[in-house]
Amino acid sequence: MVAEIVIGLCDVIHHKAVDWLAWEDPYIFNVDAQTLKAQRETSQQEVFKRLAYAVPMMQQLYETAKSKA
Repeated sequence: MVAEIVIGLCDVIHHKAVDWLAWEDPYIFNVDAQTLKAQRETSQQEVFKRLAYAVPMMQQLYETAKSKA
C-alpha cells in the first residue's frame, strides 16, 4: 500500500534524508536515541521485520520505474 501511494504521488513528493530511529522511536519507546539505534542495527529480528515489508515495496517501485523507462 505504501509503495502504491508513493507511485501515485511521485510527481509531487519532496523528499529528504531522515533517520527515523533517531527522530520518532525514542519518543514512542522513551529510550535514548543512540542506544535504541545501536540495538536495532544489531538485531537480526529487526532486520527481518523491516525487510519483510521493505522488499515488496522496493520490488513494486522498481517494476513501476522499469515500466516507465
